Amino acid sequence: MSQFSTPWNGGPGNITSNLLGGDDTSTGINQVSYTAEFGNGVSGSISLEDPSSYRQAQGVSSLIQTTGGTAAAWLGGTGNGTNYTAGTSIPDITGHIRVDQAWGLFQVSAAAHQVRASYYTPADETSGHPSDKYGYAVLAALSLKNLPTGPGDTINLDATYANGAIRYVIGGTSPNNFSMFGNNSGLGAYQTIGFGAAVDGVFAPGGSIYTTSAWGIRGAFNHNWTPNWSTSLFGAYSSVDFGGTGGALYTAALRSAVGGAASAFAGNPNFNIAQIGTKTTWTPVKNLAISGEVMWTRLDQNYSGVTGLVSAGGTKPANVRYEFKDQDTWTGAVRVQRTF
Repeated sequence: MSQFSTPWNGGPGNITSNLLGGDDTSTGINQVSYTAEFGNGVSGSISLEDPSSYRQAQGVSSLIQTTGGTAAAWLGGTGNGTNYTAGTSIPDITGHIRVDQAWGLFQVSAAAHQVRASYYTPADETSGHPSDKYGYAVLAALSLKNLPTGPGDTINLDATYANGAIRYVIGGTSPNNFSMFGNNSGLGAYQTIGFGAAVDGVFAPGGSIYTTSAWGIRGAFNHNWTPNWSTSLFGAYSSVDFGGTGGALYTAALRSAVGGAASAFAGNPNFNIAQIGTKTTWTPVKNLAISGEVMWTRLDQNYSGVTGLVSAGGTKPANVRYEFKDQDTWTGAVRVQRTF
């Protein structure tokens, strides 16, 4: 677990790693850390951590160069589809101060993250590359115990802000690009589409990196009905902002890729994700928990209008128009956990 993370990681009351709005390193992260205990439940930690698994994108570049690429790549939230992340040369520097008492827990965390792009032409080192930048993230978290609603009940809350370090908000093992289709189309379009790219920054050929910013808040109320049954109500809200220049560069490249002058849309690549869900757990015997979860997610994107005639890839037909529109989805999960 990262020293930036809260004790509940990405699970204030849920069982999946799909609740966004904050950090999640639940499967572990390579690090060198030091923790000091100051007494009375107060502690502090500092750490050097490997960003390659969690702090950089999963399966897609953490940076987007705003040129080239197919319509399918841009509509999938991956920009031009080329990996422009130069890898890791400096570990993330993270740390926290925590107060852990009978009433609950309070924590503040901070992190510094290197944003490092590859060459403007990835296969040609003579093409040059943008100068490295540093991003950062900060977190505040609160956990309350001994609630009047019942023994063992808890409220867990955390809020995070990041600039040039988006995976601290859009965290966990979930992807950092989102693309959803819907059938409620108009304006002569085949279908609707909503997408978002949660990347550390964007840049144009020969230009500098313009970092993106994001903030998120998430939490859960966990209630024990009996010693064998419990229910959690949880939710999260995440927001990603490309900034004025970065957003304009992204939109110009998107317009070129999805129909050029034939596309008729306006807006910017900023987006928000709202989530709410519930989980119920049955513990028939000690150390055996059977949980079921359902969650609603809404992707609130900021484009409106239609693309030109494009091919979105996969099983989608060629040369059709898509209308930009917000999207919703439901997910569910069941987990059986045996602890030894």
